[in-house]
Amino acid sequence: MSEIEDAMVGFSLSGEGLDPHQVTALLGITPSRIHSRGDLVSARVQPATYHRAGLWSLDADTPGHLPVPEQLRSLLQKLVPVADRIRSLSRAGITAEVRCGIFPSRPQAGTTLSPDIMRGIAELDASFGLTIYSEDGTEG
Repeated sequence: MSEIEDAMVGFSLSGEGLDPHQVTALLGITPSRIHSRGDLVSARVQPATYHRAGLWSLDADTPGHLPVPEQLRSLLQKLVPVADRIRSLSRAGITAEVRCGIFPSRPQAGTTLSPDIMRGIAELDASFGLTIYSEDGTEG
């Protein structure tokens, strides 16, 4: 089986009571994107829609063509040092998730997550979300 050639890896914290600015201050990490509960999603859609929960999200700063384990290690190097703070948010009802979107160019491609990566995700008290996109760009 060949390695996945294109992927996006990231981490998010979400919850109705999440204040993304407080999370940024607590973690000392600049997020890739944030929004608060009640922020406008889109004014183009009528009636306008609003976010139901707050979000703090960090994308891996590695290129998408690198192997998934390498992208995950890069992300975890930033997050594991503040794992105790992330776990405190989880105990307060905030959802933590490491996520991976893969874009296979062949019918069969895969990767292996080593024990150190699995331990890093577990240290964050985070779930692992995996989305596989088909060749035409839709979720499959």
